[in-house]
Amino acid sequence: MPNQKLMSMQQAALSSASTLSPIAFTLSQNGVMIIVPGSPLTRLNYFDGKFLRAVDLQTEQAYLRTLVELSNQAGGPGVAHGFTASLASGTEIQLDAGLAIDPIGQVLLLSGSQTVSIPDLLANNTLTQSVGAAAAGAEFADCVAMTAASGPAVVVPSNLYILAIAHAEAFCGSEDVFGKLCQEACITSTDRPFAVEGIVVRLLPLTLTTPLPTSKAVTLGAEHLRSRVASAYFEDERNLTGSLISKAGLQSAVWCAGAEGASGIYVPLGILGWTGTAASFFDSWTSRRERMDTPTKRYWQWRIHMRPWDVFMAQILQFQCQLRDGLETGPTVPDPCKDTRTLVAEASTTVAELLRYYQTASKALATANISATGLNLAGGTVSVTNLIQRISQAQSAAIIQVLDRLLIRQGIIELPSAGYLPVTPGEAVSVNQQVRQWMGEGVNLRFCIVTPDYVQHALEEAQHMERISLIAGIDDPQAMPDVDILVPN
Repeated sequence: MPNQKLMSMQQAALSSASTLSPIAFTLSQNGVMIIVPGSPLTRLNYFDGKFLRAVDLQTEQAYLRTLVELSNQAGGPGVAHGFTASLASGTEIQLDAGLAIDPIGQVLLLSGSQTVSIPDLLANNTLTQSVGAAAAGAEFADCVAMTAASGPAVVVPSNLYILAIAHAEAFCGSEDVFGKLCQEACITSTDRPFAVEGIVVRLLPLTLTTPLPTSKAVTLGAEHLRSRVASAYFEDERNLTGSLISKAGLQSAVWCAGAEGASGIYVPLGILGWTGTAASFFDSWTSRRERMDTPTKRYWQWRIHMRPWDVFMAQILQFQCQLRDGLETGPTVPDPCKDTRTLVAEASTTVAELLRYYQTASKALATANISATGLNLAGGTVSVTNLIQRISQAQSAAIIQVLDRLLIRQGIIELPSAGYLPVTPGEAVSVNQQVRQWMGEGVNLRFCIVTPDYVQHALEEAQHMERISLIAGIDDPQAMPDVDILVPN
């Protein structure tokens, strides 16, 4: 019956069209139409004489917003640009303007920089009110939050947190309400005419499944926490979707199903270390992911033991950012041999002065033809000279020893599969030695001279390679990773 009715309608339309203008119709009856009542993709069907009320316009808005959100979900969550977070002080975070998409496709927009208090965030305060006030201006009244991202009512005590943002809205302004049918004959009420969208900022306790890396040979202190957390977080991220490249994995029904979409409502912007009174570190790239890969692409890359490009870039940038911070502040590990080296330097200077005095006295005795019975002047000079040379060599070795393990001394215990190290060609210390001083003795280095354009190609090749531990080879020389060092010619 439905097919007969549809055919009769099409025939009538064709008959009518023959007297008006040419119209193309598709007469195919193949397929089954499925329309789900209550679908979020429901819009108004306008016609002359239709009476529009607020709920009708809200339905139209909801359709357009849902359409945008579903389209955004297909592109995936992440930061589109901006939203750079950094420590403004030990108790404040500065959040720059930016654009992001959350996992359910909502647009997160901050049009200007904001500074938020870490203690306020830990007390579960949000930016909902301040975002509304900033958008309001003189023509707006106070804003009242209409939605806020769900989250824990109380933040449990921890020393590691994820700084995250989510979508929020507020009703703003004030305007008279006219013409409520049969309700307000002579009384005029007011309502809020604007819905302003913003963000809510939260600090969420970080729970890691992968244990933080440890070492028996290297003492790991507070300065290493940032790198250790990054190492565990990246491993947790890899295990979240999980590779199926195994005998058991290849028997999984996942191979015959479609990809899973992103979940959650937050967009992470960084990891905060908190001592209880101040920030111990803030690291953006451990958790921040920029909007580069679609959810489907990321899902199947994890399944076949590949590393998505946005994750690879985040791992490189996490290292480069921490390296940059270390270059500004220098190693924070106390040097246990500082006093010894100072003493060696003083001894070297004193003995050199003694040698010059000894040589002057020897020449004076020789000129006066005074015999120094039993004193081998030449031999004494040689002996003192040898002593000075030995002290100088020991001093140089001590200086080189201080420069060893520079990355570890700056708190970095694990590297991405590709990255960049700062070296200075033409220095007294060779490029190879400079690199060894940075990397330490826990890795097996192979130096390769390459053309500059090969470096970018090699970086792409390293996308799916394992990360590099700087301490595993110190603990166990048999576990020392092989690392290629590319030196552009």
